[in-house]
Amino acid sequence: MKDPTDAAVVNAKVSATNAATNQVREAMTDTNGSFNFPNLQPGTYNLRVSHEGFRGYTQTGILVTLNSIARTDVILQLGAVTESVSISAES
Repeated sequence: MKDPTDAAVVNAKVSATNAATNQVREAMTDTNGSFNFPNLQPGTYNLRVSHEGFRGYTQTGILVTLNSIARTDVILQLGAVTESVSISAES
């Protein structure tokens, strides 16, 4: 996860919600701006990211399959937390 200047965003809150079951998993970004959700059940997920000083970020329709890595590159935009950016993915 990066900001518009290509710097890593540390300690951003990231949540992955299974679209079918509404089960939520949460993580925080590390010093490289990376995050992961090990052992997610296969399915379609919605990703939400928040961090003070940045607009909220949402991406829907992320497909997770067995024995694969679903990668999402996020660039957070500066702004108030009450603002939001939404992205939808279709397979």
